[in-house]
Amino acid sequence: MVIPSTAERRRRLAVVIGSLAICLGAGVLGLGHGGPGATAPDTRFLYLAGKYWLAGVNAYAPQAAPLCMVLARGSLRTAVLLMAVLNLAATAVLAWIAVAMVEEAVPPTTSTVQRWYVPALVVGNLSTAFVLWMGQTTLIVAAALAAAWWCVRRGWSIAAVVPLALATIKPPLGNDLLLYARVVLVMAALGWLGALSVAAARSAALGTQPAALAPWGRWFPSTSRMP
Repeated sequence: MVIPSTAERRRRLAVVIGSLAICLGAGVLGLGHGGPGATAPDTRFLYLAGKYWLAGVNAYAPQAAPLCMVLARGSLRTAVLLMAVLNLAATAVLAWIAVAMVEEAVPPTTSTVQRWYVPALVVGNLSTAFVLWMGQTTLIVAAALAAAWWCVRRGWSIAAVVPLALATIKPPLGNDLLLYARVVLVMAALGWLGALSVAAARSAALGTQPAALAPWGRWFPSTSRMP
């Protein structure tokens, strides 16, 4: 492993501190655009939706109801703080997965520079700061999708279902995933019906019963008795 010089270590530390300052200052504290009092407008909406859900009224996408209700259990200030913590945790997950992706191509035995600059790029990104300031669920969804991809890449397809389900808390993405699932199911059903139709036609020509229909024989008349 290449040992960085003292100057390089200081440079890396300065980059990480700078990225954290951008993330916390522009994102969490809202410096430059209204201050702390003007942050998390989307969280306020989720908080209100949670209040409606707790009252038994459907106010938002059902898949986001658990998050909304958790946010609405306390005060609005607590909800804003909790959302900031969740987004910061999601940012950390994204940074970790990004480093893991880089180290698949560049082993840490060769260099460790990616462990400093890649997280700094993720954390100090203005898009990250914007989502933190808005109090949106975008970072949580992005981290969930990245985690699902990371699981699938390692052959953990069943485990990938959990973060993939979590990603549906954002209605546009959730609706797209549900639509995709419906299309896949419809296509699979059509394919199965097509295969049965071909088997039935062939069996009718031969005067036998399709093997695929054998388990349901008591519901289907035998093709041997077809006129």
